[in-house]
Amino acid sequence: WSKAINPGPPLNSDKTELSPSISRNGTVYFHSPDIQGGYGGPDIYRAKLTNGNYEEPENLGDSINSESMEVSPYIAPDESYLLFSSMRSDGYGDFDLYVSYKKEDGTWTKAKNLGEKINSSARDDAPVVSPDGKFLFFMSRRNGIGEFFWVDAKIIEDLKPKELK
Repeated sequence: WSKAINPGPPLNSDKTELSPSISRNGTVYFHSPDIQGGYGGPDIYRAKLTNGNYEEPENLGDSINSESMEVSPYIAPDESYLLFSSMRSDGYGDFDLYVSYKKEDGTWTKAKNLGEKINSSARDDAPVVSPDGKFLFFMSRRNGIGEFFWVDAKIIEDLKPKELK
């Protein structure tokens, strides 16, 4: 391990930045409960790396963020999709896992719940895909305690809108 480096402002600020996920090109995705101008509870933001410096974080908009809480983003290395956890009314109980896909114009598809085969009535959170792209790992409290589960990451491709395949 090398010495930890603080990238400083504007990525790190006097606000709270949590759960960073970094794409191959260095863009950092994170959630924050207290950056002004969001959609509700914690929202998901990104800060692009340009010429070795981070740009001002930007809210990912209402395709991903809602009046509820969006947390624990995982960005695909190529930024083709974003996984996250949210407690929305269309869920199966507590926090559920959602996916959004990046369109050619750089906008995001409306977030889609990963469904009842993945989500439970308990908290499902902290999605991460294995480096080879084959497995989706996540934490769930479905057995009363936080445990880790894994499934075939094929579900991410299966839920992708036909127009993006």
